[in-house]
Amino acid sequence: MCEFFGDRCFARMQKEVANSNEFWNALLNVPISRVEQIREIVAEGFDPLTSFISKNLKGDLLMSVEQMANFAYPFPGDAQLEANGVLSQYRIQPTMRKYCAITADSPLFAIDCEMCVTKTGSRELTRITLVDEKCNVVIDTLVKPYDEIVDYVTKFSGITKQMLDPIDVRLEHVQIALSRLLPKDAILVGHSLEYDLRALQLSHPYCIDIASIFNLSGSEKQRSSLKTLASVFLGETIQDKRGHCSVEDAVATMQLLKLKLERGFQFGNVSLGWSYDAWARMNGLTNTGARIDMKRPHPVVANETDLLQPPAKKKRQEKDRRSCRECGRIMNVECSVEDCKCRSNKASVCVVCCVPLSAKPTEELREQLDWGAAIGMSSCPSTRPLIDEVVKSKNKSMLCCANGEICSFESSSRAKFYDTRSFQSADELLRIVGGEILEHNLVVIGIDTRLLSSGQDRPAYVRMDNIIESIVSSASPKSLIVLILSSPQESTCRISVKP
Repeated sequence: MCEFFGDRCFARMQKEVANSNEFWNALLNVPISRVEQIREIVAEGFDPLTSFISKNLKGDLLMSVEQMANFAYPFPGDAQLEANGVLSQYRIQPTMRKYCAITADSPLFAIDCEMCVTKTGSRELTRITLVDEKCNVVIDTLVKPYDEIVDYVTKFSGITKQMLDPIDVRLEHVQIALSRLLPKDAILVGHSLEYDLRALQLSHPYCIDIASIFNLSGSEKQRSSLKTLASVFLGETIQDKRGHCSVEDAVATMQLLKLKLERGFQFGNVSLGWSYDAWARMNGLTNTGARIDMKRPHPVVANETDLLQPPAKKKRQEKDRRSCRECGRIMNVECSVEDCKCRSNKASVCVVCCVPLSAKPTEELREQLDWGAAIGMSSCPSTRPLIDEVVKSKNKSMLCCANGEICSFESSSRAKFYDTRSFQSADELLRIVGGEILEHNLVVIGIDTRLLSSGQDRPAYVRMDNIIESIVSSASPKSLIVLILSSPQESTCRISVKP
């Protein structure tokens, strides 16, 4: 057995699938991805956002539910998959309980987050900036993860260990603050916003993604960077050697959206007929987006010695800091980018002490969206029979031998089922199905102690090796072989691909 399956230790099944019925049910049913579930919801004509979005340019620019699913936006109730393959214990929450419908006057808020890498392999929040549509900073704060940080990603985030050590703001403070500060019809704006929302462990129904509404490639999946978009459309240089700042990025994001709202739906999107070449000629750009005869954003260094010495950072003055009157916390981040916009554009709200917005009198009279409930209203199952997936795939077929009392399916030309109760021994089973094993890409065979009871003249390990040898020799190359050995006391499952 070890020659084929190897001698590595196999993890025990979780308790909730540690009985035969649940194990076989889990094995023969595959989970349907969130993307597929959303697609099926939309295909059935159900889109929970349709009745809450009025026809205006802001509404037209919103991500559809299907687009959110395609770009892996988090939805309420989702459990995030950590880097080690384990589902996180934390579930995605909506930004608030209820939402009002979108109108032409719905407020815009740009959001940008910086992340680090923790010992779980996850990318966790270390800084968040929220700006309003006038580009005023509402929130700008560092956030300390609970898990140990193994990489501060300083090159891209500008955040260091020294900056985070004294911080006591946590993710839940930010989540509560957003639920208090965002109006019920707020539209969140961001660049590749799904990454920010995942770091926040939040879901929001009304999102405009700058990476989607500006399209320079003609392909929905080939998105331009914020740095490129800021250069091409705003003539600004961000995310250069000076470093990164979430305030700078959030402001650029909001400016790009305002330009889009001013110029119209097609502007900046070549897939809708907008001409990049015409824009480039008018604005002195090359085909690659570089600016013709553009001065260097920073002066050339005079000599080689200076090249080896990074420019001294200006020490932030106390007058650059803004503290909360209630708790004394610093409300803005000591950005590492010299002359950054965040030095003059400081946060107006303490993320810990902020108070909820007063509800507008008309809000209670309007129909409200329960995003968490609406997205969970799908009648689609969360799993699908494995044989359905096999039959849908070209050149795939399956052979399954199992106890028909526990599981069964109707045989077809692409999926064969044998009830092991009809065989007296494992040898008889293999004599009957051995010739068919070669015809299938997936072979699942369950053998219990009853089938192994024959052949007592041979030691148990010899009988098992003979069975394995027979199955493997009969299988086609590159086929997946799943062998389940079960007894009343304990069962084991071994899986391998035949070379």
